[in-house]
Amino acid sequence: MTAASAITKPAQIRLARRSPAYWRVTIDNPPINVMGPQMVQEFQKVIDTIEADEDVRVVVFDSAVDGFFLNHSDSWRSSRT
Repeated sequence: MTAASAITKPAQIRLARRSPAYWRVTIDNPPINVMGPQMVQEFQKVIDTIEADEDVRVVVFDSAVDGFFLNHSDSWRSSRT
């Protein structure tokens, strides 16, 4: 695939720095926020960014998709308990 034929996908995870100490991470992968390869890569970049910043103290995670936070991301826990 060439650069000209590549389709740019919108970000599924957005990081908003509300202040040096308070950041907000919004998950936005409609219709149900399924965690796929793109989201995993974006999530890892966000985590790396958070870990590298000494000023951040609070990170709030939210969802832009009503009724869903991270679909199926924690289902393995409920099946093992």
